[in-house]
Amino acid sequence: MPMMKVTVIWSLEKEGKRKFVDDCGSWRGISMKTIEYLANQGFLETLYKKKGIYCRSVKRTQVPLDPQPETSEIYTMKRYYTKFVTSPNYQRRITWFEQMPEEENSTEVVVECLGEWQGSAPHGNAKRTTQPYKRTTRTTLNNNQ
Repeated sequence: MPMMKVTVIWSLEKEGKRKFVDDCGSWRGISMKTIEYLANQGFLETLYKKKGIYCRSVKRTQVPLDPQPETSEIYTMKRYYTKFVTSPNYQRRITWFEQMPEEENSTEVVVECLGEWQGSAPHGNAKRTTQPYKRTTRTTLNNNQ
């Protein structure tokens, strides 16, 4: 099967711990990246924080912003990376804005999957079944709380 990229947009739940449930099976190796931006003439400019001071990158050096932006002006984007247990070539990246100015508040999450899907496999702890492992659905998780 050739390499492929699939992009899906989910609705972000406002409260509680972030749960990105799918029916693919087990994922491993979670890593998270946070990037902060500031709106500058209609574009988002990447910010760097150095000793608690927001800076912009100018010719590979960090120049402090003067004046410092208010926290309400800053866009905070989070990215969540993980790989599929049975096929490390199949990867998932989830992107959302954790913080942004109130007038532009978004509740959407972009889910991207890249690689070759090898199919589901039994859970790693399964000893008596060969059935593919599927995660509990979001509605079932919400009903159990």
